[in-house]
Amino acid sequence: QNTDPGSIDDPELDAVISVALEKDRDRRYSSCDDFVADLESATSASAVSRPSPTVAGRKGLAPLYIGLTSLLVLLLVIVSWRLTQTSPSDDIHAVAVLPLINSSGNPDQEFLADGVTSAVINELSKIGTLKVIARQSVMRFKNSQLTLREIADDLGVDAIVSGNVIRAGDRIHISAELVRATSEENIWADSFDERFENVLALHSRLARDIARQINVSQTITDKVFPGSSRTVDPQAYEAYLRGRHHVYMLSQADAEAALEYFRTSLAIDSTFADAHAGVALAFTALNQMNAMDPSKAISEIETALDRAAELDSTLALVYYTRALIDTWGRWDWDSALDNFDRTLDLNPNYGEAHAYFAHLLYILRRGDEGMPHAERSVELDPHNSLFRSLYGDALLFEGDAEAAAEQFRLSQQTAPRSFVNFNGLNWAYAALERFEDANLQRIRKYEAAEDPEMVAALQTGFAAGGYRTASLRAATILAARAESTFVGPIQIQRLYTDAGEAELSLDWLQHGFDAHEPGMPYIGVIPDAAVLRQSERYPNMLRKMKLEMWIE
Repeated sequence: QNTDPGSIDDPELDAVISVALEKDRDRRYSSCDDFVADLESATSASAVSRPSPTVAGRKGLAPLYIGLTSLLVLLLVIVSWRLTQTSPSDDIHAVAVLPLINSSGNPDQEFLADGVTSAVINELSKIGTLKVIARQSVMRFKNSQLTLREIADDLGVDAIVSGNVIRAGDRIHISAELVRATSEENIWADSFDERFENVLALHSRLARDIARQINVSQTITDKVFPGSSRTVDPQAYEAYLRGRHHVYMLSQADAEAALEYFRTSLAIDSTFADAHAGVALAFTALNQMNAMDPSKAISEIETALDRAAELDSTLALVYYTRALIDTWGRWDWDSALDNFDRTLDLNPNYGEAHAYFAHLLYILRRGDEGMPHAERSVELDPHNSLFRSLYGDALLFEGDAEAAAEQFRLSQQTAPRSFVNFNGLNWAYAALERFEDANLQRIRKYEAAEDPEMVAALQTGFAAGGYRTASLRAATILAARAESTFVGPIQIQRLYTDAGEAELSLDWLQHGFDAHEPGMPYIGVIPDAAVLRQSERYPNMLRKMKLEMWIE
């Protein structure tokens, strides 16, 4: 029998105390009320289960009761304090992973440092409670001389992750640290050394450790980073990273180079799901650049995506690419909605998915749902000129041409030759009845395209009769060209719309429908749809596109 008056031989009370003092916030009591309730229950149960002591026994137990009461009071004080305290990292809700430094001394290994940076960003982005800045916005700070606080202020984050990468033979070494933005205080630092074939698991482990330092709950980290024993052939992974490096360059030559690297990766390891997804990404880029036949591109994309999904059903890129094809290729709105939802479920910080999901929702006349996604994309990738342009489109769809024009102008600062910006500003200025400025944006677009005939038509047409005349002359030229070579029907249709020629515009919409033009989904939401509504044929086209919600 235990006769030590200072000990507590009570399993129920012991369990309550253990939970109260648990280090993991998710495992201990969330409030004092919960703690007190369990404490009362445990002590009541103890009192009922114990036999009543004799008078002499009561005197002998007095020190125990006094000690127990003191202990309970102390526990209440401790728990109350712990429940009202936050750890040094509790106020971190947004983080940026700066480009990791290539410490190999070999410039040819730069792709590895960039690839690991992207992988860690992608892993952290799976945490829905955390804002993670996207790759494009952080890459501009590569080799930056700015302080961490200045970078954090620019990106709107609470903490910065930095570090370095080096590969030595069949091993990879990564050092990383987490720094608070406001004080530049080091919150955490660690180094990781692994065989290169385990690099995929290493990315996940690094992201998991960072997440735990900023008090992401263990429940979430266990779900997002379940642990993986997946390995990859080092040469296959190197080829894959080189492909990713090229695909971000946004040129046809780079997209073609990326495709070859992804194929090389698969020739080494045909079970590498990421490389199959990379093939789909490269074909998507080539398709968007009109560098290949759309039907062939979509076939290649679907084949690659199907194989990637078979190998790894958790790749957000697979569902995102399917959502793009559903929206701008198949015009299958229900499937597109499902695939965007699945994408953002797997990766809530996928800025590109937010940007294009917003457009789909506007296409379906659900702008109240679309705008938050458009805004989120810019928050996640503030220096991505394309996302800012797509946000400008959303503002146009809302009817706020002035705000839209401002976004396109901001985007032009970093993408001065972007056709998306030329088109967006053309629309915005036309909506504001700044027709000379609107025409100037079209002139600049065709100057960038090195098309002097179109430039001259727009200049002389505007001088002769203003915006409508300029639009009509430009449309006539492109329509004539279309008789002998491919010209995007929507490009011609929009010029006829600007010219006020509703029937000719509808003719070219029909051509766009027949050619399955990616611009067709926008025929309901476009700012100049008022011209199209003059024709009785317009509702029929909306029905063909399954966009009946725009019929008035």
